[in-house]
Amino acid sequence: MKKTNFIFLSILILISACACRQYNLETKVSHNNAEEDTRLVLDTDLFFIEEAGSLSLNPGESVSGSYVLKGSYHGAKTYSEVLSTNIPLKPNEEYEVSFTYKILEKADKGFEVTFYSEKAAKENNWMPNLEFNDENGEKKKISFKRRLKNYDDYKISWNIIQRGSLAIDNISIKESSSGKIIASLDVGSSIFKIDVSHESIKTKIENKPTIPVFNAWGTKETIDDCDTEQNPYSLIWTSIGIPKEIESIKTELSSNESYRMQKDKNTIYLISPQWNCRYPDYDVLPKTSPFYLDEVFKPHENSEYPKTFVLNFEKEEWHNLLGKKALSYKNTGFDGLIFDWWSDEAGNGRNKERVQKARLNILKSIREKVGNDFILMGNVNWTINDPTSKYLSGAFMELWKPELNKGYALYNKDNPEMSIEKMEKVLLYWNQALQWPKLIAFETWKITEGNYIEDRVSKKNIKYAKLFAAMACVIPDNGYFLYADNNGDTESSDHEHEYYDFYKTDLGKAVSGMVKIKEGIAYKIYQKGIIAYNRTETEESFKLADGTKINLKPLEGLFLKIQ
Repeated sequence: MKKTNFIFLSILILISACACRQYNLETKVSHNNAEEDTRLVLDTDLFFIEEAGSLSLNPGESVSGSYVLKGSYHGAKTYSEVLSTNIPLKPNEEYEVSFTYKILEKADKGFEVTFYSEKAAKENNWMPNLEFNDENGEKKKISFKRRLKNYDDYKISWNIIQRGSLAIDNISIKESSSGKIIASLDVGSSIFKIDVSHESIKTKIENKPTIPVFNAWGTKETIDDCDTEQNPYSLIWTSIGIPKEIESIKTELSSNESYRMQKDKNTIYLISPQWNCRYPDYDVLPKTSPFYLDEVFKPHENSEYPKTFVLNFEKEEWHNLLGKKALSYKNTGFDGLIFDWWSDEAGNGRNKERVQKARLNILKSIREKVGNDFILMGNVNWTINDPTSKYLSGAFMELWKPELNKGYALYNKDNPEMSIEKMEKVLLYWNQALQWPKLIAFETWKITEGNYIEDRVSKKNIKYAKLFAAMACVIPDNGYFLYADNNGDTESSDHEHEYYDFYKTDLGKAVSGMVKIKEGIAYKIYQKGIIAYNRTETEESFKLADGTKINLKPLEGLFLKIQ
């Protein structure tokens, strides 16, 4: 099992507007010379983005941060509304409006902010507008006051006069008589909903390389650090963003990190929340909570793990809360979540039926909140025949072994629980049992005979890394791979690994399914070649349909380019 990295990002997210009504708008984000659809939702009933407005992930245009509330119009209308308020404004009261703006394209006739009343307009009783216009790229702050006339239907509007473009941010509306700020909007730290959809996940899967490598519970402090151009990962999960308070449904992720996940169309991002236990050194849960138990989690006692206590994971309220948390993660931009210890052994002595019922109810509650376009993955280890598979769309196979200096047994007869033959069986089971997109993260552990770092690149370990990588590429529909250190190699972290040069092999995309030659030997055809594996002790030869002869040595993973 895996110890979660306890990296909790301390990002202060200031939200001044009420989260009541949702306003949906579509934007385009450019990535790799292609436009991808991204849906963003601003949760507030105090501000509405109008026809000429848009909300997007574009740090180049924003006033600050990564998000931009943009107004743009290039048609024939004289006035185009960008943003408006839905705030009860008192007749005859004075209000002060402050905001920051940046000119993206100087307007023909400028921009304006108006206090507009339909009742006053019918009587031709207008308030003076605030008009402004500057050169492209200029950023300024404006504050102005207006005393309303005797009408009860005023709203504040930001408009473009004829054609132009600007960004608006840091809006504050103050009632002069009381000095109270009655509404504010900080685009960089407001609540956004990012629509993680079937298409967005499908795009990330289609963009994965021939050998997709994953990064499990990385030791980095930001999303940015987990995936680099030199060592790209196609699947990442992290504890970054999980709130310290266990009962909180807020996702503590910066706008820059949310933007990073969305603009990266090659990497699937998962988050790893607790479901069955808590770590009091890092988590906060009051004793008065219905989920608090003063019960030590026995599997972590006298081990590398910190003090761990069981959560009251059987309660229906906990299942509902996990569903709300999952929705928050989805709205922030994560593609899914992963639960560690995902088995009936996670109940600290509770019988299998109780733990299984709780796990099923947890996944059911989450699916009701997030739908099927959200990845739910469990750390299933060597497990097969799991009833929760009907709700899961991903499986993390952390294939642990008890002895650091030994490899896995070859056949079930030598070790029916942890053999390379069993690996094949587990891969085949989860590939047929999971929902779409059937993500399988296949992690095997290396052989450590001396220095655990130097041993990563021994001939023996490179040989097994290639064998297991080939199995991950051939057997599952969407397999991801990691050849990792043993958990016992170091006390400080798990899942550390070498990023092998062969991970960057480019054979294009798979164009066939798994083709079985005989027991333990199979291949898959790719656009530029084939990947094949032989998990047996016997050398095997076979021919492809075009007559190409393939020779597979014992325990070989083959990545062959064919012109």
